[in-house]
Amino acid sequence: MRLYLTSTGEWTGNQSDAAGLVRANGGTWEQIDVPTDKPGLIAWLTQQWTRFPTIAAPSAPITAPTETDAQRAESLRRISIEEEIQNCDLPHLAVLAENVAWRFHELARASKDD
Repeated sequence: MRLYLTSTGEWTGNQSDAAGLVRANGGTWEQIDVPTDKPGLIAWLTQQWTRFPTIAAPSAPITAPTETDAQRAESLRRISIEEEIQNCDLPHLAVLAENVAWRFHELARASKDD
């Protein structure tokens, strides 16, 4: 699979988008061949991890999320689920409904065991 990376660190899926970003933001772009097989992709991602030190070693220490962060994350997760349900097609909605029904049964069995 070919991806395109600008010198400002933006990834695109085609040359035209990469060229547009370079025209808008300056810099250059390069074509990156990304392996699609699992072992090759894992090796490539590991290599990229070291290529971009800001990803590999965050400058700020990682701290435990605050209650506000947890509440915000939960709110965003709920919105995301609701949007997914509203926007998905019929086959995907059927899969979601099946998973919801399975979860109801799982929780009902767990409450009987308590």
